[in-house]
Amino acid sequence: MFRRILITAAFIVLTAASWSVGQTIKEANGIKVACVNISKCMQADPYFAEQQKVMQAIAIEKEKAFKDKTKKMNDNDKLREYQKIRAELDAERLRITRDVSDHIKKKISTIASDAGYSIVLDSQVVLYGGTDITDKVIAVLK
Repeated sequence: MFRRILITAAFIVLTAASWSVGQTIKEANGIKVACVNISKCMQADPYFAEQQKVMQAIAIEKEKAFKDKTKKMNDNDKLREYQKIRAELDAERLRITRDVSDHIKKKISTIASDAGYSIVLDSQVVLYGGTDITDKVIAVLK
């Protein structure tokens, strides 16, 4: 029991010391850290909404083409055609996601640079600290 208490106390002291050293290094180097909720930015981005509509239109077009093309196919051929179309849709979805992500990252980079931030992290990985710039990014996106 005493050993557990000693280990816990040592852990707390080491954690506090490393945090203190980290704070000192941060202040000495003048590092400014920001965080941003990228998911929230995506949902608020009109460009993202536009790209979702494009993706829906492509999916509807592919579904119609699939139905027309597979009317007289056997089940194995239908499955292969479905897998082919699914792969095409997944590739298009990935392209659109990357495009939107790059669009948002450029806005974040501009805001961070103008405000003098050295590091910008996704708020989903930040437990504590950093200045939240999500609202500034959303304002620029709109």
